[in-house]
Amino acid sequence: MPLTEKQKQAFSSWLRKHDVARLCEMCGATEQWNVHDGLLGALELDLENQKAAASKMGFFALSCRNCWHTRFFSAAAILGK
Repeated sequence: MPLTEKQKQAFSSWLRKHDVARLCEMCGATEQWNVHDGLLGALELDLENQKAAASKMGFFALSCRNCWHTRFFSAAAILGK
């Protein structure tokens, strides 16, 4: 599901407020980031029992346009949920 305008604004505001570096730590590119248009989920792995279950964690994803290195940010921390 695409991000809502409220979610986009909250993420942008959070990035500015926390002075997130605009430099890609992998390739050195600056100011060249794409925000994934949706929240990403994760799987919780139980390796001992060889099971996977959906995690309650959700993430915003920010990807470098040059090398596609991706940073993940906790949606709950940003959206206050």
